[in-house]
Amino acid sequence: MLQILKSLYEVEGVRSAALIRLNGELLGHQSHAIYDNDVIINASKFLVQALESFELQNENWEEFNAEFEDGWVIVRKFKEAFLVIITEDSIKLNFVSVAIRIAAKKIINALESGYDGASMAQSAPSISHNTLSQPQTIQHSQPEPTVSMSASALSSSGLNWSGLGSSQIGQSMISVSNQESSTFLTKCTDQLKKSMGPIARVIVKKAVRRISRGEPFSQKHFDLLINDLTQEIPNKAAQDEFRRIMRG
Repeated sequence: MLQILKSLYEVEGVRSAALIRLNGELLGHQSHAIYDNDVIINASKFLVQALESFELQNENWEEFNAEFEDGWVIVRKFKEAFLVIITEDSIKLNFVSVAIRIAAKKIINALESGYDGASMAQSAPSISHNTLSQPQTIQHSQPEPTVSMSASALSSSGLNWSGLGSSQIGQSMISVSNQESSTFLTKCTDQLKKSMGPIARVIVKKAVRRISRGEPFSQKHFDLLINDLTQEIPNKAAQDEFRRIMRG
């Protein structure tokens, strides 16, 4: 299991990869040195409590993505545990999405084989990126510009989009100019999920912030968003299909 978590941690921009039981027990982690065992254990207990509240409104969720000041928390739910990834804000989400899909299959097999984390939960090492060689196949461009969307800016537009059908204003909301724009973003997300999985919602939000740069998202941004999101899709056939559906 350590090797699986290490493969996720080695994706550039990932700060921590941890596996946590549904009751909050830490099964193991591979993390930057600032996230030691005590920090991860305490965070695990808090996270489980937060996810229990989240499940009251989203019963059948598979992946949960939360934005904070410096990056993202990505949570993938399994039958017996949560996979928790903490990333930098500049991370290329399509890379980490592929890595999560590969790791998920291995984690499911390990859990079904009776893995209990006893051999690693007490002494899972915190490691620094400086001590690891970076993967040859994963390279990132310069950090992408981001725009902080304040609650007041969202309120002034009268509408917002969260990707979850929520009407509440929050840090991860996107301001939209009208219902048509909100529907378009939902369609983008649904189509992108076919190739990127549940993390598609986060990819759409980051792309909208790059494109709209603080303005409410509107029809004038539609083509720009389609072009931006197309570049996130690794498969040429899937790119063409996404572009065809979104412009159809």
